[in-house]
Amino acid sequence: MIDIRRLETLPDTELGPLLAQSQAEGHGMVAKLRKHWISGAQRFDGDGEALYGAYGDGNLVGVGGRAIDPYRNDRRVARVQRLYVLPAWRGQGVGRALMRRIVEEGAGRFATVTVRAPSADAGLFYEALGFAPVSRETETHVLML
Repeated sequence: MIDIRRLETLPDTELGPLLAQSQAEGHGMVAKLRKHWISGAQRFDGDGEALYGAYGDGNLVGVGGRAIDPYRNDRRVARVQRLYVLPAWRGQGVGRALMRRIVEEGAGRFATVTVRAPSADAGLFYEALGFAPVSRETETHVLML
């Protein structure tokens, strides 16, 4: 069973396996999450923002956040950021569970959610969740709430 928790602090020691695996796959989202959290540049603590952790077997197996979209001049537009799930946990509903919390808990505050999918497979994941593909420099998919 997957337990999705809102993270008020970054569990740095628990983040280690996600950081190592994401870097091994050539992804920088977890490293950027850690760097920005430590520097204070982004802590998902703005109005309507949140960071979530997915726990499986008592371990952190995925992360993802919702922030005000920095590329839109509209505070009613959220952006999915730093979504990452360990490969061993993919295909088990972890990403879907994270996205469900990210979208549902932001629905009263935001009218739109954007994301920039890092790959074609990630794009298909977002499309399966109802996101529409778009062709913009700063985003690949949009969901109207």
